[in-house]
Amino acid sequence: MAVVEQYKNMIFLSIETSGEGEILAHSRVHMTLDSAREKAEQEFDAVLARTGKSLDELKSYVEAHPELRRPTYHVPLYPGVVGRAALMALHVADLIDGKAKMAKS
Repeated sequence: MAVVEQYKNMIFLSIETSGEGEILAHSRVHMTLDSAREKAEQEFDAVLARTGKSLDELKSYVEAHPELRRPTYHVPLYPGVVGRAALMALHVADLIDGKAKMAKS
């Protein structure tokens, strides 16, 4: 549990593996996934606010640059951001603003 103490915002779920309480385990997993989805949505919204870009602006840019849609396209990491959608939004906003260059895939 030292990791949980160090990373207060981390979502941690222990699962009972003895076979008993299967319904309880399913319920806990679903609740944890809902919590993770909610955190990811909050992070994405915060990134949009931080960049000053709308989702439509980001989508339009990606539409005009098909290389961004390649599955092998490398989206860089940004400190303090973990969600893939939020990372992509930050990267595209930086591309629009000229703060970043297109990565090679």
